[in-house]
Amino acid sequence: MYSAGIMDGSAQQSAPSLALRGVSRAFGERAVLHDVSWERSTAGVVGITGPNGCGKTTLVRVIAQLVEADTGTIDVCGHAYGAGAVSEHARRCVGYAAHRPLARSMRTVRANLLHAAALRGLSRSQRPAEVDRVIGEWDASGLADQMVARLSRGQQQRYALAMADLGAPRVLLLDEPTVGLDDVARGDLEHAMDRWRGDRIVVVTSHEHDWLSAHADELVHLVGAGSHE
Repeated sequence: MYSAGIMDGSAQQSAPSLALRGVSRAFGERAVLHDVSWERSTAGVVGITGPNGCGKTTLVRVIAQLVEADTGTIDVCGHAYGAGAVSEHARRCVGYAAHRPLARSMRTVRANLLHAAALRGLSRSQRPAEVDRVIGEWDASGLADQMVARLSRGQQQRYALAMADLGAPRVLLLDEPTVGLDDVARGDLEHAMDRWRGDRIVVVTSHEHDWLSAHADELVHLVGAGSHE
């Protein structure tokens, strides 16, 4: 099991918890999320399912503070934020793996990971060892000195998962994590999810409903724009 004691400050001490209360988000006149409320206060894997366009990616981006909610609040490990408010403490408790890496494409994998480790709150002395750990965990040692822009689709996904795992955050958000993974990398992901479920909340979106059902402790179904079950 990964150590939960890498991160500094409140992120190191917080038990995993995640709550959404009345969260809505629209893009122009198009409502994507409407009055979404859900919470979990124990570790485990949570699957977010639903048809294309129902707001799965928007939901995890709102939790990651990459998209601002129009209404409602989100609480991560006791730190609340929402419309017009941010929380750096909450941000340090969250790891996010997008289905396309969020990073400077002309930097190397290692440089981006070191930069992300600083943003995650790791001290200067902790960063190199933690970056080496996630590079090793995700079989990315051969990628460390490559430019992100030159990675293949499968390599980008392994890099995104390594980025999310930096600092052993209490809440992990994995958006379509199986896309581009070969069978070996998919197996590594499944083993990691099994380890993480013991001490973290892992929120996973996927269009592969059967795969997600087999690996999730709980399913949350978004049934369409403006709808939630």
